[in-house]
Amino acid sequence: MSINQINQINQINQINQINQINQINLYTLKSIPYYNTYQQQYTNIIIINKNPVGPLSLLVKQITNNPLSKFESNTPLCRKPRCVLALRSPSNNNDLMCIDEMPWLFEFLINNGYTIDTSVTKVFQKTEVKMWGELICTIKYLHP
Repeated sequence: MSINQINQINQINQINQINQINQINLYTLKSIPYYNTYQQQYTNIIIINKNPVGPLSLLVKQITNNPLSKFESNTPLCRKPRCVLALRSPSNNNDLMCIDEMPWLFEFLINNGYTIDTSVTKVFQKTEVKMWGELICTIKYLHP
């Protein structure tokens, strides 16, 4: 290996280290209807698109996305996810966060270094493409 190649590899490694230090993570928060099979009730819960970095990760729980009715079916082109990442309720860790707990969630996010990214949220809202679930907002987290 030549000295030039070694220098290039070292530069790439330095850039990767800088990117890891200043990495911004984007997440989408959505509301979806959910059927709780234990309580046999329908409710709107808050889900997130991927496992988050930082304190928000403590509120995330993977759950089965139960069918809302026996007539609900997936199409081969656009399948509803079998499992989703739901947020836990602040009042009871065993319950899922419902839409009425959004003020608490926003306070938690702001106090723990997350930013509500209104510009990215607006881009999603203006697009003609309809995503599964009702978009609440996009948040970002600068990983220290």
